[in-house]
Amino acid sequence: MKCVTVFYNIATDDEVMAILADCGIAEYTKFPRCQGRGNVSGARSDDHVWPGFNAGLAIVVEDAKAGEVMAALQAFRDGPMGRRTGIFAYQTPVDAVLAPPAGWKPGSPGLDEAGYRADDMLNRPEKTIRRR
Repeated sequence: MKCVTVFYNIATDDEVMAILADCGIAEYTKFPRCQGRGNVSGARSDDHVWPGFNAGLAIVVEDAKAGEVMAALQAFRDGPMGRRTGIFAYQTPVDAVLAPPAGWKPGSPGLDEAGYRADDMLNRPEKTIRRR
């Protein structure tokens, strides 16, 4: 397994997420607001001096899928939008991952049809939780 880590200008979020969808990637971790400096895109610190910010992704996939994702991201980077806005990706080996909880299967009891735990009201996008 490999972890593909990606950092990109948030302005290209739709394009990067479409690349993942085209590669069949449905599971990832997103870092929605990252600051940094790249040799292609310059600094992004989300302030008045260096406006804008980046997003980041961590994607753990099988080796062959990692190559497919990296190739698609490279093609985007080589295009006009990727060249202009900046995108950076690298892959690293994943030696081990945690196993799913005992007895868990996709769609097993305890998960609703959207994949949420029946008792997990905090992470449901359609629910509003009032805090005092």
